[in-house]
Amino acid sequence: MVKTLKTVVFGSALFLSFCSWAIDNPNGVNKAAELDSNSVVYIEKINNAIGYRSTLLAYTEYHQFLSREIKSTYEDIALKLTETERDTFQASHGAWEAFLNSQFTFIEEVWSKDNFGTSSAIDRGQFKSKLLRDRLLELQYYQMTF
Repeated sequence: MVKTLKTVVFGSALFLSFCSWAIDNPNGVNKAAELDSNSVVYIEKINNAIGYRSTLLAYTEYHQFLSREIKSTYEDIALKLTETERDTFQASHGAWEAFLNSQFTFIEEVWSKDNFGTSSAIDRGQFKSKLLRDRLLELQYYQMTF
């Protein structure tokens, strides 16, 4: 029941973010919807995961997918920038990576199995997914302007 409720809340939050993305540029490519479509296989694995380990593995696969997409989008943007712009972009992305690492450390420390039991895998997975997904959408938004 808790897993289902969390999935519904997580899905609702994603849906609302998709709606706001479309409002920003109704004639543009809906990157959020595109990401949603590409993420379906991972989200299904997460929703169908049974048990702590299975949930961890499903979220790990989703995080790896998002990380690959971030890297690819970052590299594409960097190719379109001047050297000075690229240096600034690299510094900005490096600061984001430091932020991400500190957030992941915080999430791991607080939402541990000792503190929250087996549901901790769901919480950690959702928190990390949101951080990665938000960054990817931000980069894709930059990418669309070129």
